[in-house]
Amino acid sequence: MNMISMDHLLQYLYKETTPEQTVEIAEALEVDADLREKLENIISAKKRLDLLNLSPEQSSIDNILKYSETYSQKGS
Repeated sequence: MNMISMDHLLQYLYKETTPEQTVEIAEALEVDADLREKLENIISAKKRLDLLNLSPEQSSIDNILKYSETYSQKGS
C-alpha cells in the first residue's frame, strides 16, 4: 500500500483492514501529520453523524406496511 487513501483510513477506523494494512497505516500515521489530520477529520465527521437522529417519514412507514400486507395476501 504505497499511498494511503481516504478509503484506507475509513477501513482503518472501522477496523476493516488486514493486520498488515493496520500496521502500515499506524506507522504512516506516526510520521505523517497530514495523514493524521485527515484521520482526525474523518473521526470528527463520524462523531457528528453519530449524533444525528434520523428516521423515516410516517408516510414511508405506512406505504411499506401497506405493501407488505398486499404482498403477503398475494402469497396466501
